[in-house]
Amino acid sequence: MNTQIITINKVQYKVKFGIKSNIILGKMWNITKLSKIGEKLSKLNFKDNQEPTMQQMLAMSQLVLSGILSKQKNAEVDEDDVFEFITQNPADTSKLMELYTSSLARDNSNTSKNVNPDQRK
Repeated sequence: MNTQIITINKVQYKVKFGIKSNIILGKMWNITKLSKIGEKLSKLNFKDNQEPTMQQMLAMSQLVLSGILSKQKNAEVDEDDVFEFITQNPADTSKLMELYTSSLARDNSNTSKNVNPDQRK
């Protein structure tokens, strides 16, 4: 399954990660390359027994928000609402991070098929 349903402010939102959510995330961060998004997200490595920084929490909130907006363009939710959700629902947040990671694996495998046009027959 490549989607997850979460409830924020008593409203259910479908979250989906893929190229569309990465484009939305890139616009939020003024980034145009997937590798640069990856660099920023690599800073989400949380250390045991260490509180995440506000920048890490904001980045995670925006990541989840991009997944929401990829399915519901006009969703009435923002980073603050998502921040509240991720801090109150750590198990769901962990599943969302796994969902995002698995979407990258799918994206990479799909793009590698189109690297060399001469191989298409």
